[in-house]
Amino acid sequence: MSRNSEGCGLAERLDSARMTARQHADGGTCFHCKPDGCDQNAWAQQEFAEHTRRNPAAASHPAENT
Repeated sequence: MSRNSEGCGLAERLDSARMTARQHADGGTCFHCKPDGCDQNAWAQQEFAEHTRRNPAAASHPAENT
């Protein structure tokens, strides 16, 4: 069974968002980056915002989101 045929849970999404945020820290870029911004990084920041909304205690641990 392919990984693509399985669902992606919250832990996997947050892990992907963390890796994306790390890649973009300190002006870093990825292959999704365009001159006007990065949709992947925008997605990661949206994931963090939604996670914080779902789990307010997560806001007290910002280091986990970078």
